Amino acid sequence: MREFLLKDFHLHKRTIIVLGTLYPFYIGFVSSRINSPRLFALMSAFMYAIVVLILYTREDKFKAAGLALSLPATRRRIILGRYATGWLLMIGSWILGTAISLLWPGPGLKADDLVGIGAVLLILSYMTAVVAVFQPLTVQFGLAGVLVFLVGTQILGVLAMMFRASVRTIKTLLGSVGRGVDAAQASFGPAGAVAAVLIVLVLVNYLSFELSVLLFKRKEF
Repeated sequence: MREFLLKDFHLHKRTIIVLGTLYPFYIGFVSSRINSPRLFALMSAFMYAIVVLILYTREDKFKAAGLALSLPATRRRIILGRYATGWLLMIGSWILGTAISLLWPGPGLKADDLVGIGAVLLILSYMTAVVAVFQPLTVQFGLAGVLVFLVGTQILGVLAMMFRASVRTIKTLLGSVGRGVDAAQASFGPAGAVAAVLIVLVLVNYLSFELSVLLFKRKEF
């Protein structure tokens, strides 16, 4: 796993340093101005997850996947390295962003909105949702897949409004994630909710990982 961490840092060192510094400070600023914990959790989770997607769309853009394939590792292990690197980056950025948010002066969110059990479960769930959807797309299509998905869901949303139909856009899907976390806390209590949500998140990550492996094995370079 170490070789994949070193590869990603070597290839994307400047991007990791710039975004890994800029995003947490921006999150700290926003936390002092916003008063909606759920909106903050969604926005910060998306920003942390987008760092990971930027790295691998850059890899696709510069045709750097061949470097990973030149290493003595299976394609499954390469994808495992991608997921491990992604989660390390997201968790690291999240910890830094939360620390800055707690120290940033302002009338915005309180400590419980940032580090309470509900807040932690919510942001982990949002990050999982974003990564689970977009990682397989980046594996198969690169940046084009992400853009097509985002534009396509927005078009579906507009068409749904025009024809008064019910279509699940990104907004409604992510809203379902938040409601699921709320339902777990209401049904199982704090400890039970942590266990239930973490089990679901592990399962979702695993399914996304297996789909990415399948796509990567079928892809030719």
